[in-house]
Amino acid sequence: MPRSGEMTQSVQAQDLFNLKSITQPVVAGDRIFFVENSVDRASNGYRAVVRGVSGGEVWTAGSVGEQNTRPAVAGQRLYFAAKVGQAKPQLFTTSLNGGEALAVTTLMPEQAVSTVLASGDQQTIFFKTTETTEQPKFLNAEDFPQTRHVSRLINKADGHGWLPQHVTYRVWRYRPETDQLREVLSQGTDFDLTSASADGSR
Repeated sequence: MPRSGEMTQSVQAQDLFNLKSITQPVVAGDRIFFVENSVDRASNGYRAVVRGVSGGEVWTAGSVGEQNTRPAVAGQRLYFAAKVGQAKPQLFTTSLNGGEALAVTTLMPEQAVSTVLASGDQQTIFFKTTETTEQPKFLNAEDFPQTRHVSRLINKADGHGWLPQHVTYRVWRYRPETDQLREVLSQGTDFDLTSASADGSR
């Protein structure tokens, strides 16, 4: 709260573009990686950048498109999911010191990478994909119906078509040392990918 006699200024619309939040921190040795979230004025959308900090120094560890998920560390590289343009999010990697981000996956157009995590020994990357061939019922904001419910269950029953009805969820295992990518799980029911074994076997 401002002290008595201090001048206060109301929040203006343009102040929104100066606000930033920090989420999804990951510790790797003496380095900490996190996602910095902000609003991008040019695209009128959101922007998420993976940054690293060590010894008071902050650098951009990963910046691809408009969406970056929680980073994971394997070996001497950083892995995260990012969305570029209209394509579905894919798995990207960059050096722990930053630099150019490279695409690890180029999956089928209907597959979107979401959760990314590393095994306990930081030698294996696991990630989840969501796959559907259904097209969104509403392609732009003008066609989107007025919101009446907020729960996932009611939205599906409401006939609005906000969420696809037929989805395949998969878990993939990627070993950076050998550049091997393997599907380890596929099912039609959603789940949370929260942990991996220490040796990366499952």
